[in-house]
Amino acid sequence: MKVLKWLDEHLEEALLVVFLVVMCLLTGFQVFMRKVLNSSLTWSEELNRFCYIWSGFLSIGYCIKKGTEIRIDMAVNALPRRLRAAVDLLASLVVVLLFALFARGSVTILQEVLASGQTSSAMGLPMKYVYSAPLAGFGLGILRMVQHMLQTARALLRPAQEKGGAV
Repeated sequence: MKVLKWLDEHLEEALLVVFLVVMCLLTGFQVFMRKVLNSSLTWSEELNRFCYIWSGFLSIGYCIKKGTEIRIDMAVNALPRRLRAAVDLLASLVVVLLFALFARGSVTILQEVLASGQTSSAMGLPMKYVYSAPLAGFGLGILRMVQHMLQTARALLRPAQEKGGAV
């Protein structure tokens, strides 16, 4: 149970830190190799790109969890608390449906890559690992958005602590 709680609270954050550290170290090492040793690594840029791709997709769930996703909420914030929560739930449902559509498309592309057996050019890494990133990102996005919807619904059902209280 502790492991699940830790994963719920820190999964995306931990993976994003790992990818950032790998990208920084690889970039620094590549610069050192080129400028000091006058040599170049053939695989480092490719691995950096793959880490960047995974970071981009994992950040979907992280931003939703932290509430930092892009929103235009000036008009919504002017609404009464209960109506604001209802609009938030509706918008969240639309996002879940879009992410589900994107995840379905990701599965289709991943199946094609699996069938082709495609590998990366420099490292020979099976491309299924790279093409799994969108599915993981949209899956985590759906999970985090559903969690957000449950929190919003609980707050909606709870009596307001004060007039115009936040949801």
